[in-house]
Amino acid sequence: MGLTYKIGFAVMVTGVIIMVSGGILGGIFFEALMQLLTLLGAPEEREFLPPDEPEAGEQMLLLLGALVFVCGACIVSIRLLLGLLGLAGKPGWISKLGWVAKLGLGTAALGLLISIFGATPEYLLYEFFRYNYGQWGTMATLETIIGVGNVMLWSGLALLVLGKPIRTLLGSWVNWLGLGLIVIGTIGAAMGWGAPFIIAAVVGAVTLIVGACRNLAKLHRLQRRHGP
Repeated sequence: MGLTYKIGFAVMVTGVIIMVSGGILGGIFFEALMQLLTLLGAPEEREFLPPDEPEAGEQMLLLLGALVFVCGACIVSIRLLLGLLGLAGKPGWISKLGWVAKLGLGTAALGLLISIFGATPEYLLYEFFRYNYGQWGTMATLETIIGVGNVMLWSGLALLVLGKPIRTLLGSWVNWLGLGLIVIGTIGAAMGWGAPFIIAAVVGAVTLIVGACRNLAKLHRLQRRHGP
């Protein structure tokens, strides 16, 4: 494992430790922060970080830990994408993977980055500026970005887990057509774009099943022909 991966995973572990320690160290962290604000001349009567809300210390550590974890996840995902694109120097363990596993890893990593870059500003806008989640414009755009990223993330993980069966099933253009319709229909349905995308996903699933049955029948005939 390269240095960049080690740094990324170390940052992620640090984020988890900060989040877990929030319940224990939240009060101490809040008191130290209040002392610092007092030294800086902050007024006693203030709306932002008032001194009578000690529970905010745990929440702040949870937020800090989550942001640190996200930074680590971004480092790992970006390094993974660079490796898949051949832009990270010597070919490492990625070069030993099959094309389905590479596609799954790349899709999952890119989907994770898209989700992070959508969810982080959405959360910060809501927490600090009290944006309304239901309003159109910025928040709706960010929600769409998050949805696309989540679909890509879970699709990539599915490809990664089901790599060998997928390589067996995707043996003809019929199967590729079915898979393409499923992907397009799933993304459209997840975005709420209407019944046509749901129909496309269903048609794709039927097409993929038909193609898979054809492939399985062909494999069965080959096994019988070359069997004992």
